[in-house]
Amino acid sequence: MKTVVRGMGVLVAVVGLVIGVAACGGTEESLTGPTITDAAASPVATATSAPISPSRTIVIPTPVPTPAAIPTPVCALTAKPRLKSQGHDGDGDGLIEVSTLEQLDAIRYDADGDGRADKPEYAEAYASTYPGDACTGCVGYELVRSLDFKDPGSYADGAVRQEWTKFPGWEPLFNDGSGFNALFEGNGNTISNLYIYSANGLFSRVRDCGVVRGLGLLDVKMSRGVFGGGAMIDLNEGRVIGSYATGNILDIDTEPVTRGAMPPGFSLLASPGMQLDSYPLSVVGGLVGYNKGTIKESYTEMDVDGGSYVGGLVGFNSGSIIAGYATGKISSEHRGREGIGGLVGANQGTIIAAYYAGSSEHPIELAGDNTGVILASYSVAFLSGESYQIYFSGKPLLSGKLSSDLQSPTSYTGIYADWHTDLDNADGDNDTTTGIDDFWDFGNSSQYPALKADINGDGVATWQEFGNQR
Repeated sequence: MKTVVRGMGVLVAVVGLVIGVAACGGTEESLTGPTITDAAASPVATATSAPISPSRTIVIPTPVPTPAAIPTPVCALTAKPRLKSQGHDGDGDGLIEVSTLEQLDAIRYDADGDGRADKPEYAEAYASTYPGDACTGCVGYELVRSLDFKDPGSYADGAVRQEWTKFPGWEPLFNDGSGFNALFEGNGNTISNLYIYSANGLFSRVRDCGVVRGLGLLDVKMSRGVFGGGAMIDLNEGRVIGSYATGNILDIDTEPVTRGAMPPGFSLLASPGMQLDSYPLSVVGGLVGYNKGTIKESYTEMDVDGGSYVGGLVGFNSGSIIAGYATGKISSEHRGREGIGGLVGANQGTIIAAYYAGSSEHPIELAGDNTGVILASYSVAFLSGESYQIYFSGKPLLSGKLSSDLQSPTSYTGIYADWHTDLDNADGDNDTTTGIDDFWDFGNSSQYPALKADINGDGVATWQEFGNQR
């Protein structure tokens, strides 16, 4: 994996705020365990200012308009722990274990994660990988070790499947449009060398009660996609938590196609910015193509090239992005037009505590086309040498040699003082002073913040547990 250069980035000073998120009936914070629930609330924002240095002050305007809360789906992904293992849930935590790439592939037959094939015609294929009794009370799958598409040891039969490492490549899970509606727990493990040709991600669609958590994708290669997508998910209506991807997405087609060729779930986006009969469908994001749900505490180190709506993390966002960042080079054939952003190609939702830390051929904003709300989020585009152009909410703010000003805080001080608040309202009390979030590690005075997580469950979150960010 390449080393991240933490000398460029979108910096966020989060103001007093409560953010509405997609909910499944309670609260969630930890990256361990099978219980995944949330609480939704309407966001509140105020104006503030964030000092960069003794001689510079950035005034952060009150965002307008304030979006409505995201509706709460009626569902709950709460497994009932057992005292002993059952079937393919060896540790009794309510999650079916994935230890081979064949088992990962078999998830496509079981959208609700209960250990049963969704349709009779899927039963034989599912049983060939998960034979025996179904898992009573299971609500999803968990990756119990890291897997690598190029490693024979990641396959059940010990032989690399060439069709997954070369053309035609991986077929996205739920590419039929049905969508994953359960929990996929990565446990901090990684999947390496995912190759996608003319397709749209590890998962094609994650539905409103679906969750992907604690998963890393390393050295993704995605190319020649007509519809675009994202390395992890094409269409996300659920939640992505504590996850990341590295690699590149190249040569995405930008030609308009007709409605009859729409990818599964595209019509659900209902974007007023796109024509209904003929439009460029190439919406490309480093992690997620279309986000209608919530992405929290996640990042990418991706070079992304091509598409009409292109972003380092998300191509098109009408949901929520909380505490995330993207690095890498962002480019497109549509240079100079709206829809090309460092973090998000187009934003109709809410972005909080997010930054872009990459490079592009031209100064680039956080969101290329923004009709939503961006709360104190920054794009610092690399120009040349140590020179940067800072954008805030789509407007040029400052330029010059500012990297030292923006790297110098090593805690929740200065420009980061307002990050130490309740960003996601996970406790459901609409009070930004309770349930304080602590997503960031600030490193030393020459580094930008990195995300941290408690993957090993020892009660201490560190950035070292969360991919190679430095």
